[in-house]
Amino acid sequence: MAVDKALEGARLPFDEAIQFFQQKVALPTQAWTDLKEAMHDRAFVVAGVTRQDVLVDLQTAVLKAIQKGTTLEEFRRDFDQAVMGKWEPKQDRGWRTRVIYETNIRTAYAAGRWTQLQEMKDAMPFWEYRHGDSLRPRPEHLAWNGLVLSADDPWWQAHYPPNGWGCRCSIVARSEGDLARAKKGVDKPPPVQMVDRPWGSTGQTLPTPRGVDPGWGYAPGQQAFQWPPASPLGGKPAGPKASWTPLDKGTWETAGRPRTLAPRKAEGGILPKVTDPVAALRQVLGGPEKLFRVGAGDWEIPLVVNAERLGGHLPADRAPFMGLLPDALKPQEVWAQFAVNEQGRVALRWRMVTAVEDRGKKLALVAEGNDKGVLEALTFIPINNTSELNKLRVGRLVSWT
Repeated sequence: MAVDKALEGARLPFDEAIQFFQQKVALPTQAWTDLKEAMHDRAFVVAGVTRQDVLVDLQTAVLKAIQKGTTLEEFRRDFDQAVMGKWEPKQDRGWRTRVIYETNIRTAYAAGRWTQLQEMKDAMPFWEYRHGDSLRPRPEHLAWNGLVLSADDPWWQAHYPPNGWGCRCSIVARSEGDLARAKKGVDKPPPVQMVDRPWGSTGQTLPTPRGVDPGWGYAPGQQAFQWPPASPLGGKPAGPKASWTPLDKGTWETAGRPRTLAPRKAEGGILPKVTDPVAALRQVLGGPEKLFRVGAGDWEIPLVVNAERLGGHLPADRAPFMGLLPDALKPQEVWAQFAVNEQGRVALRWRMVTAVEDRGKKLALVAEGNDKGVLEALTFIPINNTSELNKLRVGRLVSWT
């Protein structure tokens, strides 16, 4: 019987694979086409699961499989416990659990190998493609078997395995001595023929290299720790490498949203005669801290608001606007995007946008929370300043009213 190296390898601790999987953020999605290619380096998703608690439990079950070598049957028991009474897969349970289990383990294994291979490049600067014993071998994968290219050849960017659902191909690092002993040289990269392939049931197509399944034309792990830094509010931070990258290239326009949000009457209201943002927040919260549950489509985002943390860095002239906090947490739009903090940790950030009118003022409120459930920023923009506001309406629109 053929051995699946990725799944067999997962039975032993593999630090690089574990680290790769641990840095993923659980992200609710409706379909597997919600994310494309390297976005999966950052997010743990199960198509159709929009409940955060279910996603976290499923991610824990997969992590257990990677850390401890949990078998498929053990994973299925963990799966049943995680989804019981909360979510029912539309597809056959046996097929669905196998796909979740195998896909996540294989990509984590491949990402871990990517890290290892990068560290070995000085001593072993060449990579050899090895075809796995797939149940249904793909002709292109068979043709690539034994192919030797430089580790830095651009061909690997779209052909580093796995190259599709169920693909068991792998990479072996080679030194110059290895090639000399095998009397083998470095090959020319095969020509890359891009083919427009159907992108799920979206009605769209995705340009994909021939021989690679749609959505698999990337190197798992390559982007895991390399996304550029993002500021909390989406603006470019200071520094020569200033840049930011949302979860995808979605904007208010691509989401089909209006250029200007219609303001609604504020429920909270601007506070008169206050000059201390922290004191104003304590008044609104009824104490130093309060937990809110922000509605976002079919799930809730728990956000803790701490008066000192949120208001401590705000200027005095922002104090009256703290009364609009409850309105900000009943958003018209909720956006998701990835950001990386100063320590290099990637996190999912939630951005909530709404427009209100109070005391003759029309304002857009932009609240931003982190994946730990803490509200970190609250910004007020004049509603007629659409250019400034729309710079923040980016990423993936996950709910709207």
